[in-house]
Amino acid sequence: KFEILQDLYEKFGDIVPFVLRLNSDGIAPANSNKLLQLLLDQRKLWTLKIELSAYVESLKDLCSLCYFLEGDGTDMVFVVADKVNDFLAKYPDGTLKTLPSTERLVREAINWAVTDGGFEAPASPTDLNPPRATIAEIDRRVQNQVTSDRPRRRAAIEGVRNAVIAASAETDAARNRREAAMLREQEKEAAEAVRVAELEREAERLADAPPLTPDAWKAHIVSGIGPAIHYFTSRCADENGDRFKSMEVFQAARLFNPHFAKTVSHEEAKALLEKLRHYHVLNQEGEDNVVNALKRSFTAYRQNASLVVKRFDYDVDKAGILSWHYKQFLKLENEKDEDARTGKCRYCNSTSGRCKCHDGLKMWWKAARILALLMPSSGAAETERVFSLLNNLFSDQQTLALGDLIFLSLFLAYNKRKV
Repeated sequence: KFEILQDLYEKFGDIVPFVLRLNSDGIAPANSNKLLQLLLDQRKLWTLKIELSAYVESLKDLCSLCYFLEGDGTDMVFVVADKVNDFLAKYPDGTLKTLPSTERLVREAINWAVTDGGFEAPASPTDLNPPRATIAEIDRRVQNQVTSDRPRRRAAIEGVRNAVIAASAETDAARNRREAAMLREQEKEAAEAVRVAELEREAERLADAPPLTPDAWKAHIVSGIGPAIHYFTSRCADENGDRFKSMEVFQAARLFNPHFAKTVSHEEAKALLEKLRHYHVLNQEGEDNVVNALKRSFTAYRQNASLVVKRFDYDVDKAGILSWHYKQFLKLENEKDEDARTGKCRYCNSTSGRCKCHDGLKMWWKAARILALLMPSSGAAETERVFSLLNNLFSDQQTLALGDLIFLSLFLAYNKRKV
């Protein structure tokens, strides 16, 4: 939907000629007439331009973030918090960011309204227009009207039933189901008709009394766009949000990116690692508690992280961070043997021979593997992850083999493993 509105916004100048052509050719006359009534009315046209601009300009960030969260990268869990933090920084406390294109249109709309439009500028900048009805308020009106009209519809259905009951062979249960379905369909059509009428009424009301100050326009924009931003931020950034604990896990997962790990202090790292306790797999009771092991070995881990110079570019390599952890894991045994021969741990300088640094560092690889399985979004995540793993197994020269494997797997699944 967002891409359609974005395309509409970018090609807005071509809409009027296009609709005029549709209307002159007699294509969808009812709809094209309604569109022309909207597009040829300058009062409504300015509102449409501003609302469309605000929608595209403000929600583009949210749309991009949602698409990113549906990706398939193995390292996503380690970088997703940075993406979300960047988004939240643009909308502090759920407020809208600056919208340059929309603000330009607002200035032009106000200038048109107080000159060609014939509206009188407010005496005071704080003299705002009356509050507009929100979509939620309109939906409540629609529901109330449909509900109040329900007895009449039921009576009409019963009247039809009584007229044909003698000739009907339906059972009472079958008839009740059919009539209930009939009532639902009628109410669905009635709700749509009432909603369209309410929206048209609200559009007329706004056209007759448009916002005439930047603050009034901002309030109008916030009433439409603000709830989408607030919905996301309240779920992720609010302590009472249903995704807040998940976000805390993702915030802590940033430590597995060595570039981030080497920038935080030991105390900051311990506070972040505590957040991993929300993920029960890493917080099992006993000696093998992963979170405790990560906290004990962070100094040694940070020492390895400080040696990393090149940044991991997620857009180029979606498994770079996990690969780095695997390479660190592979060399631990050799390091442990070398330290045993020299009699000194390279990480803590202990000479007691009872150092646990190497064992602790193994837990970072274990935790990284577990966290890499987490997906921030359920939207197409499982499917994307499967194809990502398959693509990692097959090179460009093996594309046909990959296609054959997928075909064969589907064939076997459909035939219940029988050839």
